[in-house]
Amino acid sequence: MEKACLTCGEKLTGRADKKYCNEACKNEFHNQKIGQRSPVEKQQLLVARKNRSILSEIEASGRAEIGVKDLERSGFNFEGLTGLKMLGKGNFLLCCFDYRLRTTAKGYRIQKSGN
Repeated sequence: MEKACLTCGEKLTGRADKKYCNEACKNEFHNQKIGQRSPVEKQQLLVARKNRSILSEIEASGRAEIGVKDLERSGFNFEGLTGLKMLGKGNFLLCCFDYRLRTTAKGYRIQKSGN
């Protein structure tokens, strides 16, 4: 059975699991897929990615805990989370991709999944 490129339909040669004839077609396919998202979805994803970047920088600086005001000053947007879990009365776990913010008495403890 012959397979065709998912973008341009050109016949594929080479690996059996190949999906695209070249890098340009692969990029085009994924750009089209992203373009199908709603503006609200795109904006929410941008906010969440920015939050993840902020958490990554804070973690890299060696800080394990951070206050709410410090997070907000750094540009963190609490509306750009990818998950929220209530752990108990007044105790939350905020998620942003692979980062977790666990509530503490002074703010949040930053944890990266796998750590």
